[in-house]
Amino acid sequence: MVNAQTWLNEKFPNQKAKKKVIRLHIYSYSGTENNNGQNCIFFNTKLEGELDLSDFTNLNDCYIGCGSFFCQYSNYHKLNLLKLYNCSKLNDFYISYNDGQLSFRGNSAPNNFYLRYCQNLSDLKFSDQFANTKNLNIRNCQQLTTLSKLDRLVNLNTLYIVDNLKLTTLEGLSELEKLQTFTLCNCSQFDRLTGLDKLISLRTLNISGCPNLDLSQQDIPAGVTSLSISDINGPNFASFSPNQQLRSLSISDCSNLQEISDIDKLTGLSITNCSNLEKINGFEYAAAHFNFQNCPKLKPFKRFGELKELSSLIFPNSTYNFANLKEEIKRLKINDLTPLFRNKSRELKELINNAKSKLSEEAQELPEALLELHMELARDIDNNFLQKHLERIKNSLNKKLSEQEINGLIDKQTEVIKLEKQLENLQQEIQN
Repeated sequence: MVNAQTWLNEKFPNQKAKKKVIRLHIYSYSGTENNNGQNCIFFNTKLEGELDLSDFTNLNDCYIGCGSFFCQYSNYHKLNLLKLYNCSKLNDFYISYNDGQLSFRGNSAPNNFYLRYCQNLSDLKFSDQFANTKNLNIRNCQQLTTLSKLDRLVNLNTLYIVDNLKLTTLEGLSELEKLQTFTLCNCSQFDRLTGLDKLISLRTLNISGCPNLDLSQQDIPAGVTSLSISDINGPNFASFSPNQQLRSLSISDCSNLQEISDIDKLTGLSITNCSNLEKINGFEYAAAHFNFQNCPKLKPFKRFGELKELSSLIFPNSTYNFANLKEEIKRLKINDLTPLFRNKSRELKELINNAKSKLSEEAQELPEALLELHMELARDIDNNFLQKHLERIKNSLNKKLSEQEINGLIDKQTEVIKLEKQLENLQQEIQN
């Protein structure tokens, strides 16, 4: 563990050196350092205390974290104060794997601010310093209870709050007049989102893993067009009627929900694992893409006759049985997908081998690294750090491979993964 400011001044001993830096990454995990003055990546460094980045006036991308997907407590930083004066060019700022309360001072803040795995951070206070921040992403801060003065983020467009199990208060939420996308996931202590109805610009709302949240007492903002609800099981959440602007609705794992009404304006509807849902009013009038799974009490719709007709084609001498029809369709689909999956997997392997044949011995691992990062990004699409790492690998490959060859690898992998997942799901459903 080193004093943060002392270490920083040793690495960048004068203002000229600091002004030159565009990208600064500091990892506590082991790795190979790379420092050309503009792009500076350091490993084996655990910072503590105060860190003043005010002289880094051209800094665009800053990451302070671990550098490993499996970070142990011994590799956590212990920063308590970050100063950001005159850092107007700062676009992305990641802070992860930090232990202790953290505060900020200055007259500037990043456009995109990511805070993850900050242990023992209980109250995060914002100020006018964050007036220009567009994207706030906070996840896995297990002791965090309060986000204070959110109203100071007057230009916030996206708010992403995930896996903060003790969080109960979003102070100033109602004043986020420019907020368009709000995700609240696995924050189990919430029973009400005060000010949600005041978010006049909100268009996309995702709420999941908040079992105590009583949506029956919440007014969904009138402008929301896409709504996703999962694992909301308050005792009063027995019925739900979307607003007139809503176009896409997804509801899953809401065991107390019994009735959904007024869905005739929807263009997309997905209902999954709602064990007590019995009635959906307006469905027969909806020109929607729809999906229903594991809703045993849901009454059949008018398409029942079409299902019987389909069953008679597959089982011409048997009476209609939906379970048998479903299983037979799955088997037919598996028989259709299996050879296709084998062929596409073979084609991917051939593309990888062809790419390797054009690369030097030192670069043989790059095609697999490219595909592995692409898979990680598919699971965490908002991760700018992974995106930039992917772009660096692409740039390295571009020296020997064409853009078409690189995109061909990614496209083929995407195709293979989709087929594999589809087969796995079908086979698992048949086994169950």
